[in-house]
Amino acid sequence: MVFREFLDALNSVSGEKVNAKSTREFLSEITESNFRSILANMPDTKFQGSLRYERNISEELAREVLASYDRKYLINYLNEDLCCEFKDKQKLCEAFKKYSSTINTDNVFELIAEQFEKILNTVCKGEVKKKVSISKTDLKRIHELVVELQCVVRKIENSLQKYEKKCRKFSIICDYIPKDEFESLQEEFHKMNMELQLYTKIYPELEIIDEIIEMADLVEMKLPIEANKHNIILGDNGIFKEYENFLDRFIKSIHNK
Repeated sequence: MVFREFLDALNSVSGEKVNAKSTREFLSEITESNFRSILANMPDTKFQGSLRYERNISEELAREVLASYDRKYLINYLNEDLCCEFKDKQKLCEAFKKYSSTINTDNVFELIAEQFEKILNTVCKGEVKKKVSISKTDLKRIHELVVELQCVVRKIENSLQKYEKKCRKFSIICDYIPKDEFESLQEEFHKMNMELQLYTKIYPELEIIDEIIEMADLVEMKLPIEANKHNIILGDNGIFKEYENFLDRFIKSIHNK
């Protein structure tokens, strides 16, 4: 069982979606107050790699959680917050029964706590780390993709800045921009982003790829959205610079492989 599967099982009772926000809230419930303030300031990207099915919680995050975790907080959360009624206990048993054949409504909270602790301890002992040798061909292509993405992001950023300066110069409202200025860049960005995502499954040890992919998805969300046949709404410029920084970090890290 990996961390994402554990959260899925819990959330099958609450009905809440598994994401960075809900994960932060869950970890806040089961850790000491000093760690809660740290959690509150953690960026969403810190959680993203840990929420992938083909991975597990990152060792860094697992160690931080273990240092402040208390089983009594987890059991209290399960008993008082998650399972308000007996039928919720039954749902929880159903969600975890494939991971524990002896689970029942009498021992459900203790066994879930054991399962959670096992996930953290396994990661911290390094038992789930499976290193894969990266082929020189793939490493070269990943590097090329990152550099190409960086170029496209800079073109997008420069185009937005250029158009915004033009708007300010002529004192016009800068809500829209000609569609043809971005359509090809958007298509190029999306195509390379999709190709890069394929490597996250092949080479899970390149952890920073997770961060790059999450940032890329945010960039795609912030890219100008089609408003009508001729124009697209301007996006948020700030995200492009942040994404560039992630790409810079990746280029530096990949040279050490």
